[in-house]
Amino acid sequence: MKKGFTLLELLVAVGIISLLFALGVNSYSTLTKQSRDAKRVSDIQNIRSALELYRTRNDTYPTDYNSLLTGYINRWPTDPLNWSYRYIPITSAVVAGSVVDYKICGKKELNSTPVVTDSECYVNCLPAASPTAYCSYQLSPLGE
Repeated sequence: MKKGFTLLELLVAVGIISLLFALGVNSYSTLTKQSRDAKRVSDIQNIRSALELYRTRNDTYPTDYNSLLTGYINRWPTDPLNWSYRYIPITSAVVAGSVVDYKICGKKELNSTPVVTDSECYVNCLPAASPTAYCSYQLSPLGE
């Protein structure tokens, strides 16, 4: 009598191992996307905190994000995949040049549905040479 495994037993074992491997890779991929999305939300909330501190000291929001780099944040945050965060100042119709509101926009991986088309954040959130991918996350002074 020969000792060993039959071809069928080996195929079943390889099939089970392959299935477990595929499930593990899929879970890992989802978890890494979730962690990058969490960093994006954290970055955008940090930008919002710097904007609110700027407003507290200056009674208006800055006209561009470069104003935040002098005492409010050390550097503009970088997206985990080098996508762009957009700061969109919204000026007052009453006082010319006064920024009274803003939107901070970013793109999430797991929620890729663009923000509503009439929003200021309906812009490309990828670097200029990339194909168009609209922002799917926005934050304003009052929240999402």
